[in-house]
Amino acid sequence: MTIYRMPGKGELITRGLIALAVGIALLVWPDVSKGVVVALFAVLVFADALIKLIRVFDKNREGSAFFLVFGILIDVAVGVLVLAYPDFALKTLMIVLGVWAIVSGIIELLGAYELRGTIGGPVLAILGIISTIIGIVLVTNPGIALSAIVIVIGLYALLTGGTLLVLAFFGPSEEPATS
Repeated sequence: MTIYRMPGKGELITRGLIALAVGIALLVWPDVSKGVVVALFAVLVFADALIKLIRVFDKNREGSAFFLVFGILIDVAVGVLVLAYPDFALKTLMIVLGVWAIVSGIIELLGAYELRGTIGGPVLAILGIISTIIGIVLVTNPGIALSAIVIVIGLYALLTGGTLLVLAFFGPSEEPATS
């Protein structure tokens, strides 16, 4: 069973540019209001869920849709909770983002294993390692000030966006044969 299918170039570019835009906005305006931080994070997870949903219905998609649907459910749940309880969300955003980054990192590492032997394997492995490490730091240090949260989310979004763009332009043009 295929766990991870290399997304298409258009999807990688779209996700990468959205993540870069969010990261740049957070780093350029670090004193941004708490509400904007919540809204920007919600935009990021809802956009990610929407793009994954499009992939679920892609007639050319290979492999099981299970992991895509699982990712969509996590993205939507996180986005709804953040918008419904903004004060609570700001107090727990580090933990929520940390868990999300850890789960994403593990899925990316599994995908890197499947893409071994291609440029996508090591690049996805790097993203998986970065996501997992950042997730662990966020979960174990939830008391960091809001300004640190903004910087961490901004850097995470920049790393994710940059890595997705590298995959879009230098990754494999088609999926490797699975054994």
